Amino acid sequence: MMLLLVALFAAFQMVIVLKARKMVGQPVPDVEAGSAMAGLHEGRTLLYFHAPGCTPCRRMSPVVEALAAQRGAVVSVDISQHPETARLFNIHATPTTIVVENGRIKQVLLGFQSAEKLKQLLG
Repeated sequence: MMLLLVALFAAFQMVIVLKARKMVGQPVPDVEAGSAMAGLHEGRTLLYFHAPGCTPCRRMSPVVEALAAQRGAVVSVDISQHPETARLFNIHATPTTIVVENGRIKQVLLGFQSAEKLKQLLG
């Protein structure tokens, strides 16, 4: 029974990873014109999807907030408050970090990312 649960968990994780890889190169979904994501078609932007109950998100959020204050071009999305936005971007796990460049999804990263990695992603 335990082996079956481990296999199902591993299969679920693989599906999430494959869906994330499939997003790379796709155009950014249409979002509300007045939202913080309205400028995703210009330059490079980091999208950070998180949830209040996510332990890795609680560790990563202060790093993302500091980076946003320093560099801008960072949009933080709480999926519990913006489930439709999370759905548009096919977010199935948190934290998820998406790099958008000139209106296209350039990279999708799942899980905790260090401050150095986030700075590197912004260029």
